[in-house]
Amino acid sequence: MHQNVSTKKQTMSIFLTLKDWQLFGILLVIPVILQTVIIAMVLTTGDLLRLSFDFMINTKRIADIFQAIPSGLVMTISILTIVFISLIFCWLYSLGVNLHKKLPEAAGMKLPIFKVFLFVSAAHEIFASVWTYFLFLEISSGKALNVNMLSFTAPLHLISMCIAFYCFYFIAKALKSIELQKPAKFSDCKATFFLVWLFPVGIWFMQPKINKLFQ
Repeated sequence: MHQNVSTKKQTMSIFLTLKDWQLFGILLVIPVILQTVIIAMVLTTGDLLRLSFDFMINTKRIADIFQAIPSGLVMTISILTIVFISLIFCWLYSLGVNLHKKLPEAAGMKLPIFKVFLFVSAAHEIFASVWTYFLFLEISSGKALNVNMLSFTAPLHLISMCIAFYCFYFIAKALKSIELQKPAKFSDCKATFFLVWLFPVGIWFMQPKINKLFQ
């Protein structure tokens, strides 16, 4: 049991030692390339490419395009999305937990709240990917959109966004508090907050600081 916990901690700490270009490649470049290759393979076969050109002329052909897209393609993309979303949240989790260990005593930041909020935000993103797949199946089968379901998911997106902002703020404040060696105010860490938010641009500015802290 103790060994499993230790292995988990070591795995998470990898995100702290990766260089900015390595993290950028894992979290963005690889998933984009994989999804592009898969989509290109499908577009160049069957009727989908022809239908895509027809859609440029007649936008009413959108239903035909949905029906021509293999459900396996959408499922594969959804699975890849879930995998790489999980990696992003592992990076954020690793930052939050390990930065909290280095906080000055007066910081008073609550790690359990960060963990719960990050888990809820990650669960929502995974749910959104799964829901998108079933939404595609519904549209491609010719069924009308479930308006009630859309009205239910919209508030969830808004709540998840607010929760994610708290997680970004937690990480930004923790990093700045460590740099200042005193509790940081929002005015001190607002630039770092936007760097965390503006993924993946922020990786190039934040990760070098993280590497320096955890070398």
